[in-house]
Amino acid sequence: ERQRDRDRDRDRETERPIYRRGRKERYERNMMHKGALHEKLRIQKVVVTGNTITNDDMFMYHLDRLGSCESVAEISEATASLSSYLRHFSTVKGASITLMGEDGGRHGDAVGCTMLVRLTETRSPKGSIGVTSSQLDGVKPALAMDISYANAAGRGEEVSANVQINSSLDPEGSLRFTKPYFDRGILSHSISASLFANKNDLGALSAFHERQIGAEIESHNFYKNHSFALSHTLRTLTASKDDAPLSVRLDCGHSAKNAVRHTFCFGQVDDNLEPRKGYKVRVVTELAGLGGDIGMVKQHCTGQVHVPLPGTLTFHGVLRGNIALPIPIGGLKAPLVCDRIHMGGMASIRGFEERGASRRDNGYAVGEYNSVEGSLAVSTGLPKPFADILRLHTFLDWGVQLDGRKGVGEVLRATTGAGLVLCALGGIRLEVNLVSHLRGRAEDRK
Repeated sequence: ERQRDRDRDRDRETERPIYRRGRKERYERNMMHKGALHEKLRIQKVVVTGNTITNDDMFMYHLDRLGSCESVAEISEATASLSSYLRHFSTVKGASITLMGEDGGRHGDAVGCTMLVRLTETRSPKGSIGVTSSQLDGVKPALAMDISYANAAGRGEEVSANVQINSSLDPEGSLRFTKPYFDRGILSHSISASLFANKNDLGALSAFHERQIGAEIESHNFYKNHSFALSHTLRTLTASKDDAPLSVRLDCGHSAKNAVRHTFCFGQVDDNLEPRKGYKVRVVTELAGLGGDIGMVKQHCTGQVHVPLPGTLTFHGVLRGNIALPIPIGGLKAPLVCDRIHMGGMASIRGFEERGASRRDNGYAVGEYNSVEGSLAVSTGLPKPFADILRLHTFLDWGVQLDGRKGVGEVLRATTGAGLVLCALGGIRLEVNLVSHLRGRAEDRK
């Protein structure tokens, strides 16, 4: 009897987690559900309804996968894959799957059934309207309007347009067509074509305005994380200041730039706004001179690493390198003032105005043909409920632009500081920092 009591007590201890949140009836119902999940099925046919917009062949891979499922558990897994795939077709609002028993009953130890897939589609353009401004010309807010038409031809295509009108009534915008391609139900690559026209007002530190009109074709490979783009741009530079330096006035006028651009990325971070783990490298190479009158090779390299530390601390390291080399062949022009590289600003060296740490000519930023920048930072989270949106950080930023005439110590800019980082929904990152300048020059704008 004592042994029986011990065995009963042991059984009760083993069963305790099962009965923690329910009674015996719930436990039995769960066991029946688990048995149904793994019961063998035989899908006789798959019927799809509701896809009045999307072509049937866009679902064939996932329908074949659903038709080959042999249990409810496999159907659940295939349905999750189908749900992820349908996100590429924004006209598809939902899908439901129903299993109906066949008159033939069982086929051996499998239950015969018909699968009914019901899709819900709506076709309507999407649009938004708002006010936007850049860090360069924040005193000139622009009215921005976006409109997109998804799944235009039933194969995931998207047509989008953007128009901006600033307070000076200077319109600018773009028109873009994107065609995705899928391999075994997974987005493999895309091809897009776009037309654009814009005016760049680069703020009080620049002595020129730039107008652009052009076209671009881009191919993006999602498997290998690289893209190629071919663009043709007509540009007009105009001096915007009466005391604009001669180096700016010599670049003013019309120019044409034909360029091939390659972008390559590898690595992964857990969050694009405030990453806390992972690494990422991005290399952008542009070759101009295949037509047009601008000849140069321009490259931007960015590497970042984020390492979790004990507690909520995270170490962040960023290194950026930029170079623009002229190609003096066949009378091609060297990179113009709008093609050169500048330093300063939130995306460069914090504590300086945008372009505020660049080389000067008569007080205006004219840039250089190279730059090396870096940042070291440590951040920590705040207690709940602010842990996911607010973080404290301290940082050290530095950068150099070599011109061959001055040593590194003369052109080095460095700042350090601490502040609060807000990462909100919608891809918004806001920093409020107290900055101390360690190295700089008298003409820098801080």
